[in-house]
Amino acid sequence: MIQGRDVFMQSSCASGKTSLSIITALQLTDPSARKYQALILYPRRLEAQRAKGMAMTIGQNMNLKALLLIGGLSVKEQQKLLREGASLVIGTPGRVYDFIDQAGLCFKHLKLIVVEDCDEILEIGLAEVMKKILKFVPPYVQMCISASNFSIHVKNFNEFCLRNPVYISKYPPLKKVNDLEHYMFKVEKEEDKVDFLIKLYSGMSKKYFMCGGVLTE
Repeated sequence: MIQGRDVFMQSSCASGKTSLSIITALQLTDPSARKYQALILYPRRLEAQRAKGMAMTIGQNMNLKALLLIGGLSVKEQQKLLREGASLVIGTPGRVYDFIDQAGLCFKHLKLIVVEDCDEILEIGLAEVMKKILKFVPPYVQMCISASNFSIHVKNFNEFCLRNPVYISKYPPLKKVNDLEHYMFKVEKEEDKVDFLIKLYSGMSKKYFMCGGVLTE
């Protein structure tokens, strides 16, 4: 990525993609300049919010200013921040396109686009929105795409967007799971769920929980 090549990376959750994207964006741009030089897109606003927080932590000594464009936030406040300028834009495709179409978000100084979890973006029906965004991007911009699954939709999108890309796969060896059993428990009252989970946890010999996309034991 530092060499300026387009990249496709197939990688599982919690493999460091977000930090890699942010560090690369900061290295390829001037964080102190108030010109939009890098764009990082996520399928959901929670992921974009986390990435914005990580970017501000990593770039805290670089005079970084990042613009977060997601639903659920005040449009007027985002428009105010848009006028102030930033070097890095982090957001979801729908809100980013809205600001291009209606608020004058301009990418004439853009150097890098990163599309995180591209397979999920395509699965929720945002392929056309992504193509609309790319119409406003200069043709020389470097593009990096990550996905967990290399589906036919991701393959087609890569062929549409990437130029002579480098393909990287960062998947751990898969472990075979035998005799996997699934259970569903119905808890009538919302306020009883935490107590039930604690009791369930204390009675299990092997415990796994999914927290924010990370499987923990």
